Amino acid sequence: MFLDLREEYGATSTILTEYLRESRLEIESKLATALFYGIAAETQDLGRESTPADIAAAHFLYPYANKRRLAKIENARVPRVYFRAFHDAIERAAIYGRVVVSILPSVQYPDMVAEVADFLLRLDEAEWACAIGTFDRHVHVSLRTTDRTPTPARFCRVCSQSLGRGARHDRRWTGAGAG
Repeated sequence: MFLDLREEYGATSTILTEYLRESRLEIESKLATALFYGIAAETQDLGRESTPADIAAAHFLYPYANKRRLAKIENARVPRVYFRAFHDAIERAAIYGRVVVSILPSVQYPDMVAEVADFLLRLDEAEWACAIGTFDRHVHVSLRTTDRTPTPARFCRVCSQSLGRGARHDRRWTGAGAG
């Protein structure tokens, strides 16, 4: 068994890219496109939790990536149920001070929970966003923050401070703010 954990990296694709570079193998366009997309997605276009290693890997992969295929991935068509999940997330969102939490019903795929957490973090009042949903009888939790020094202890402290102020359940919340 082989294990390579690099918690300081923003994207798993960065690690794989480093292995690929070290191997000196020819890089296929499909692989470069997938790895480039992985870095961009996990770091929100190098804007969240990206490191110099992530940036270097993205710069290395870009010339090999198929830009047309990348655009199709980034702008993929989605079924109506995708939008329903965001609707449900907004309807169920509860704001506790600087924390927004949404507990979703069953989701169509596990990554939907992470997408919802990313979306909720855009709320101008939120410093932390948490989305919880079930898929295939498993609970999935995604936690996001704008805090530059996130730790579990810091999250617990923010939650306890926020809960002490009481919750606000906004039913008319929009992505631009609370109503």
